[in-house]
Amino acid sequence: MSEVVERALVAPVVEVAVLEDRARVTRRGRLAIGAGFARLVVPAVAPVLVDKTLTAVAEGGARVLDVRCRRRLAPWHTGEAGADAERGQVASALAEEVAAARRALAAGDAAVAALTQELTDLDAVRQLALAELAADAAWGRAPLDAGARLDALAAAEQALVARRIDAAWELSRERAALARAEARPAEAADGRGRRGEIDVGA
Repeated sequence: MSEVVERALVAPVVEVAVLEDRARVTRRGRLAIGAGFARLVVPAVAPVLVDKTLTAVAEGGARVLDVRCRRRLAPWHTGEAGADAERGQVASALAEEVAAARRALAAGDAAVAALTQELTDLDAVRQLALAELAADAAWGRAPLDAGARLDALAAAEQALVARRIDAAWELSRERAALARAEARPAEAADGRGRRGEIDVGA
């Protein structure tokens, strides 16, 4: 049997579908290899991936012999060489994830506050318009387009309320994302962090 050549396959994220209680992340990669046996490895994928979703397709007369996921403890829990360096890289990545989640939360909070202020301002405009219309009616000179003006204000208010509801929902998701990000360093420290790899035999 010919020697098996191992190659790392870069498979970047190409699609993310956010569901009610989870997300579906799709990675896709392509690599040209020479004749013979080759093992393609996609490193550092999420250990929670569903094995049955792994697929590999060969072109040009080649054949895929096996596709599987291998899970193992992160190297700092097994004493592998380079554990300190990789631990530092993971800690840095986790810190950046927390920082990004905090930035997203701050932006979402500001968006909700801005929409709330817009609703307050619009309500003040509506109250002023109603007072002016009442005064005009008392003098017998109510404008013909009064109904249309009030309808326009009502429609604008409904649109703002809908936007604020969406922003508030997004803000709650960002709070949950921050909580998950802040919990990951502790999970990595107490041994719950694992690393996954995908093996593709071709």
